[in-house]
Amino acid sequence: MKRLGVYNNKGGVGKSTLTANLGAGLAVKFGYKILILDLDSQRDSSRFLGVLDAAKAINDVFEQEDARRKGRVVANEIKLKDCITYNVRTNLDLLTNRGLKDIESYIKDTRRFDLVFGKMLVDLEKMNYDCILIDCGPSQTSINDAILSYIDHVLVPIQTETASVEAIGNVYAYLNELDLPSAKIKFIVPNMFDSRLLDAKKNLERIHEYFKEDTNVVITEPIQRKVKITEAGSLGKSTFEYDSKAADQISKVTEIVAGYLKA
Repeated sequence: MKRLGVYNNKGGVGKSTLTANLGAGLAVKFGYKILILDLDSQRDSSRFLGVLDAAKAINDVFEQEDARRKGRVVANEIKLKDCITYNVRTNLDLLTNRGLKDIESYIKDTRRFDLVFGKMLVDLEKMNYDCILIDCGPSQTSINDAILSYIDHVLVPIQTETASVEAIGNVYAYLNELDLPSAKIKFIVPNMFDSRLLDAKKNLERIHEYFKEDTNVVITEPIQRKVKITEAGSLGKSTFEYDSKAADQISKVTEIVAGYLKA
């Protein structure tokens, strides 16, 4: 099982849209068994898949563990598998959240965030997923510290505009602060690319220039800026269900990640 985080500490780069569509594509088109773990406080990847009010969320397990830590008796044990929304699409399950403030406090208090998070997620390791795809929030938090320690690799969406490209180094700096190897960064996805704009073309060149010495990193073809991609998410649909031309943009990235899962 692969554990892949979708992260960029700059917001507005299309991270959650990509997570939802990538998960749907890997599950429905390629037949991989995928779990999306939505750990962005805005819960956009959940919303983009049409899940607005899940019966249970990852918070239920954290609340239980917090009660145990404080010496309270837990009568009916809840496991992460009990909190999953199953079959949001064929082969695609979702584990969402109800806000991250309490989870953030819990992880901070326990200090060894890497061990705590890994121990809690071991329940998922037994469920035969091909990949856990984690939608991370766009900031440096204890939750993201834990996620980056837990995952195998990171997929970084980068909007092809100047501020986003100039912020690339921040992801490396964050990994360095956590004493994690830069080799965790596996995929770079140039996103919201407008081929009509000279600035976008120059920024795409800058992305390739930045990573030209890093043979570990795979830069995908850019995802074009398409209104239909945004429309699909607002309707709780994947791009594959909504518009075939827009889906072609996501398909190129999905094929590359499918190859990674197969390896």
